[in-house]
Amino acid sequence: MLWPMRASEPTRGAAEQSWSRAPGLARGLRVASWLLPIVFAWLAVRGVSHWFWHPEGWTGMVVWLVQAVAVAATVSFATERVARHLLPLAALFEVSLVFPDTAPSRFSTALRAGTVKKLAAREGIASGPLGEDANSTAVAALEMVTAVGDHDRLTRGHTERVRAYADLIAVEIGLSDDDRAKLAWGVLLHDLGKITVPAEILNKSEKLTDDEWQQLRN
Repeated sequence: MLWPMRASEPTRGAAEQSWSRAPGLARGLRVASWLLPIVFAWLAVRGVSHWFWHPEGWTGMVVWLVQAVAVAATVSFATERVARHLLPLAALFEVSLVFPDTAPSRFSTALRAGTVKKLAAREGIASGPLGEDANSTAVAALEMVTAVGDHDRLTRGHTERVRAYADLIAVEIGLSDDDRAKLAWGVLLHDLGKITVPAEILNKSEKLTDDEWQQLRN
């Protein structure tokens, strides 16, 4: 594993020590993140429309629509800012992992991770040890991986696709369960370096400058 295992350590059950994939729940969270802004915008317009200024005739209809669009856009934008926090949680439900100790809550992991900016403000990135023990190191690494998905749009879904391919290969070549667990962590962490590269460089469609290439090499 990514941590030393000693014979003196207590044996824990799989339910305490691992995450199993829940693709249905992950899909539901993604749908909810898309649907909630629409639903709340519709409810807001319906709730306040009786206060709209509504002159007679075609002018009145246009004025009503402008007010409705303004309310819907405002509420939808505000709700989307909140609903997008479901996406990191959805990504964690796509992952199956074995932990050195008790598996953490996916909800609290996603909530603590937030964004790269939030992580940097809280504890710094890529400096010093990740945690005091193996489990806290695993959780800290997961928080960073979750933040990378928010930091770089192309990484969203990519890690899970790589994990799926890697596990298929692992089964074909006969890796043990322990080695497959190691491989899952390796796949999960393979793009972690992106956390220190600005998103505008990661997503740039034009040719990179020498300085930008140096940031990627670092």
